[in-house]
Amino acid sequence: MIIHPRPRRSTADSAAVTADEQAREAEARWRGRRALATAAIAAAWYTLGILGLFLTTDLPLAEQSDAVFVLSGAALLFGVWVWWRHGGTAITAVGIYHFAFALFVGFAGLYLLFTGTADHSLVRALAWCYFGQVTTWLLFWAGDPPPAPRAPQPVDAVLLRRITWFGVAVAAVAAVASLYLLGTPRHFAQSAGFVGALLVALGLLGDERRHPLLGCAAAAAAFGASMATSNSYGRLMLGSLGLALLVVVARRLRTRLVKAAVLACAAPILLVFAQMRKDAILDNRPNVTMNGTGLESVASPLQTFALLLDYNDIGQFANAWGHTFLAAVTSLVPRALWPGKPQGFGADLVPIVNPELVNSGHSDAALLQGEWLYNFGVAGLLLMVPVMGLAIRAVDDLLARTAARPLVDRRALLGYGAAIIIAAGLPDLAWGTFTFAARAGMRLIVLVGVLFLLSDRRITWPGPRRPSATPARSSRTPGTTRPTAASGSAPSPARSGSRSAAGSAARR
Repeated sequence: MIIHPRPRRSTADSAAVTADEQAREAEARWRGRRALATAAIAAAWYTLGILGLFLTTDLPLAEQSDAVFVLSGAALLFGVWVWWRHGGTAITAVGIYHFAFALFVGFAGLYLLFTGTADHSLVRALAWCYFGQVTTWLLFWAGDPPPAPRAPQPVDAVLLRRITWFGVAVAAVAAVASLYLLGTPRHFAQSAGFVGALLVALGLLGDERRHPLLGCAAAAAAFGASMATSNSYGRLMLGSLGLALLVVVARRLRTRLVKAAVLACAAPILLVFAQMRKDAILDNRPNVTMNGTGLESVASPLQTFALLLDYNDIGQFANAWGHTFLAAVTSLVPRALWPGKPQGFGADLVPIVNPELVNSGHSDAALLQGEWLYNFGVAGLLLMVPVMGLAIRAVDDLLARTAARPLVDRRALLGYGAAIIIAAGLPDLAWGTFTFAARAGMRLIVLVGVLFLLSDRRITWPGPRRPSATPARSSRTPGTTRPTAASGSAPSPARSGSRSAAGSAARR
């Protein structure tokens, strides 16, 4: 019998294996500690909500103010905490969704409490919203997206210059059109203004070799112009535009000061929006006396959701079984082409909560939770957790991937712009799927149209032209490297010179 000797590992191989094992063990320990920390944090948020539930009584709402205060305060703090924490310096889709949650649930509950307009079901509505949000975060959103690259990314300076000019033109035309158009054409003009402002920000802030001051100033000017030309009923549109621009600014500056500025300016901007709403109502109905603060539209969806919970208990309405989601899918189809097109969730609510306003063009909102309740009953509130958890995480991953992609061609710009439009429209989703689909869909159509026009060779653009041999790759800025498809490095002077000579000889 021949016995073969066992091969011996070299010292280098043994060291490499040991290092790999140690790295895997260290990563496993880190993941374990992170999971324990996440569970502890979630337990703290659950405990805070349970404390609010323990304060409920069988007495009227006047005796339940402590429960409303604790649950509303917990919702406000939780939404702000996730906004601040998730993504680090980057503004993420998960962060935007929680900022909207803090506004339309946390702040709304406190507003209803201190204005004395809350009803007896508010505690239950707050509990469904709060515990559902914390659970969805724990299961689907506790992890951060991958960090953005720290090193400057290659860009196509010519392409960025073109989208800047095109963005300025689109935003200017849309601003003028918004002053004279009404109805659907006005909404389309506002969507065009949204896209134009976003393109200006991308064009000026996409190239990290430029100082960000000009881009930030242009973004602020675009937002101010949109406010000046707004009809004061599109405050959610203005909020989404501000968030879209801040996504680009935060990616460029890489500092939490952007998130801090949003939190610091949230209250003043809310007051400005409230005054805009009051002014719009008085302009349309000069004989009406305004007794409210203008913030009623922020708090009313939560109040309507609480009312739907009561109506669901007594069978006041039949479940729609997904009808409102179908209406959202068809929201961009003109009703003139499809007279029997399903109406949105807001219109479905009017016969239930405001029957006296039927056929008046009025629509209501009951939060996204209210839409799931309207479609599937209480089971819909449970089904909402995995569905929305996976959907928002998909948007968050899309935004992270496209933000890390170099802006060297129209495909990268289209992906990044579309991801920003979807993520910034999540406050609309907090009101319902129809509003979100209609507004985000219209903006996406405008974005695709604009980028299609960018490829039209009949349009003459200011500035130097890009060589036809290397489309969407080169950077015409002197003294910088030219990204390539393989490595993004610059070609050598000799190779560049020989290529130019060969090209000249071929032309001759």
